[in-house]
Amino acid sequence: MPKRNNVIKYTNRDFDSIKQSLINYAKRYYPSSFSDFNEAGFGALMTDYVSYVGDVLSYYLDYQANESYLDTALEFENVIRIAKTLGYRFKFNYSSQGVVSMYATIPAGVIFTDLNTDYAPVIKKGTAFSTDNDETFILIDDINFADPNNQREVAILDQTTNIPAYYAVRGVGRVISGQQEFITMGVGEFERFRKIVIEDDFITEILSVLDADGNEYFEVDSLSQNVIYKEVMNPNAPQDKVSSIMKPVLTPRRFTVESGLDSSTLQFGYGSERSLTSDTYGRPENVVIQKFGRPYVSSITFDPSNLIDNDKFGIAPTNTTLSIKYIRNASLNPNATKGSLTHIADLLIEYPGINNAPGVQNYVQSSLSVTNEEPIVGSVTIPDADELRVRAISFVSSQKRAVTKQDYEALCYAMPPNFGAIKRARAMQDKDSFKKNLNLYIISEDADGQFIESNSTIKNNLKTWITRHKMITDTVDILNAEIINLVIHFTVIADVGQNKFDVLNNCIAALIDIYTVKFNIGEPLFYGDAFRELKDVDGVLDVTEVFATARSGGIYSNSSFSITENLSSDGRAVVLGEKQIFEIKYFDRDLVGTVL
Repeated sequence: MPKRNNVIKYTNRDFDSIKQSLINYAKRYYPSSFSDFNEAGFGALMTDYVSYVGDVLSYYLDYQANESYLDTALEFENVIRIAKTLGYRFKFNYSSQGVVSMYATIPAGVIFTDLNTDYAPVIKKGTAFSTDNDETFILIDDINFADPNNQREVAILDQTTNIPAYYAVRGVGRVISGQQEFITMGVGEFERFRKIVIEDDFITEILSVLDADGNEYFEVDSLSQNVIYKEVMNPNAPQDKVSSIMKPVLTPRRFTVESGLDSSTLQFGYGSERSLTSDTYGRPENVVIQKFGRPYVSSITFDPSNLIDNDKFGIAPTNTTLSIKYIRNASLNPNATKGSLTHIADLLIEYPGINNAPGVQNYVQSSLSVTNEEPIVGSVTIPDADELRVRAISFVSSQKRAVTKQDYEALCYAMPPNFGAIKRARAMQDKDSFKKNLNLYIISEDADGQFIESNSTIKNNLKTWITRHKMITDTVDILNAEIINLVIHFTVIADVGQNKFDVLNNCIAALIDIYTVKFNIGEPLFYGDAFRELKDVDGVLDVTEVFATARSGGIYSNSSFSITENLSSDGRAVVLGEKQIFEIKYFDRDLVGTVL
């Protein structure tokens, strides 16, 4: 019997096309043995079964293919996983940074114009403050009330001499959100690439990892990095006026951190104690000059973060107990509004004087108070999969250096979260500047997820972060974006028999879905987005009108903005300047609808 060449269409992948292809196949090759094509017959049942299985398999095949690439992945976890392979590290939990002011009443000195410095306390870093909502912030700088630059005012006059007896002194220090936690975990026999999971939520930073022998493990960006830069005391500090020296330190004991919402995972290498053969401090010449017996060098590249030839990605802890200290937030959004940080939760204090009167010292300590005179921001809401995809692509293309405007924006989002977070950033060339420098406009979020101007601490951190990566000839000004608050008005016609209140609520819910994703700086408002979303709402027969108005003052920003003067030529969009950003601040009052 001659071999039959069957014609199979591999492009048929959905239920209907697969079923039709099976029927055509049966009619063509089995005309005498298979003729039951009735929709209620057994043959239709079998073709439906096969078509159903083929449709499901095609769906999962397409799904797996799409989820394997960054530009087509839809699942949030898959976007994070692919971005990680490209070098973009995403952390769920951000730290908020800001400045607090502490006040103390301190006795005057022998010369009444001076302070009695014996009673001028030093508030040590590590002191904890809290808000009424139990958000904790840790002091990261010592506050020395004896500093002559501190602001002070006369608080109490001597009733006899009428000269100052006590001064009210103001000291300023930086704080970071979170509270310190400490756990111990036992480690057993040797295991390659050991992973240790810390089951705690909202972890922002691993402070230290020590084993039972006192060996310290250091966090690195990747296990192949074996050099960190450590602060070493400068013996010539009085002459150099520099307290510390930065030294490259080899870190055979190291780990990486993969953070999540409810846990963090520490990943170690697979080396053992016998792999530890290098010096404490890195010697670049040991790597650069090595020739392995050859009279030539084949590679001239040098990575200053890798000064060990092969150490198996670090030493893994074995048969010991690890003591892990870390910082965690009390919630996912640990921002603090202005004036809300008023409680001293854990005071670490020292006095310079050794013979202080206990009564006076207790009076000074009882007079201590704290507040934040500007909002403490930095934590932002978690971006969705689309925003995360754009960030990862921008970060990879920037290659950790800033040349283009897009590179600067990507660096803003890639700043380590313990330094604060930027919600939106936009870099624009300053055309009015003689040197054509860049204006970098940024905006942050407050505790309610609403736009707020970034405070000075975040700007200083961002300046330091950008300086490490920018071109030496670039000059960058970091400025606050101008917030424009909008109200969206719409009018729809309900279908016959529909409850108008239900239709109105459904319309508002639909608009909330599209405006929950924050605007970008300079992004216009397109009326077509609202029209398109409202038309798809159940019970809406037609959309007759959509327009916006601007609000300012009071609970809104103080920026004035004219909608009519900034309409596009076709009236379909509202445009704004390069440093402005739209925001619908309160969905319950700023989405106003009418149902006819």
